[in-house]
Amino acid sequence: MLQVCRRFLRDETGATPALEFVLVLPLLLIVIAIVAQLALLLVAQTVVELAAFQAARAAIVWVPARLEGEPAGRIAPSRSAKLAHVRGAAAITCAVLTPAIAVGVIDGASDTEVRLERPSLLLSTQLARTLTRVRLDRAAYRSDSPVTVTVEHDFVLRIPGAARLLGKTFGALGLRVRTLRASATLTNQGGAPEVRRA
Repeated sequence: MLQVCRRFLRDETGATPALEFVLVLPLLLIVIAIVAQLALLLVAQTVVELAAFQAARAAIVWVPARLEGEPAGRIAPSRSAKLAHVRGAAAITCAVLTPAIAVGVIDGASDTEVRLERPSLLLSTQLARTLTRVRLDRAAYRSDSPVTVTVEHDFVLRIPGAARLLGKTFGALGLRVRTLRASATLTNQGGAPEVRRA
């Protein structure tokens, strides 16, 4: 046995391929991680496009509605019940993109208080509401005008090596995210129909 070990140590023909493999392996793993993360980003972009469509659908339903403090055809820029419904439609769609592990909830817009909880649909939706932003193209609409909704979602990058290269740090949780954007335009079909007398 000792002779076999000595002969192996003296043999230098097998050292070059092993050394090449050791040098190339980290680069190969990084390339595989980046390709896998890019594939996940493509899927996430498709979900964000669906979220924009769902938010636009919610907008064409809620814009013509008359709510307390908001007349038909108008959306208040802040603290709007109509806008909350539109944001909710986008956040529920983007909830499938939130991490499946119990990473915590960021309360409201502040990222100072973090609670760890068990993963649930409610937790995913709360985190999705934090990671998703919705913007409408204007505050007033006619009954037949198009409604354009833009959704931005901070997609959590889950593959460690690729996350450092492709993402930015978000909030107190230290999540690495990449912002994905999509817009959808639908025609507002709500409002009272106009009756013309002949």
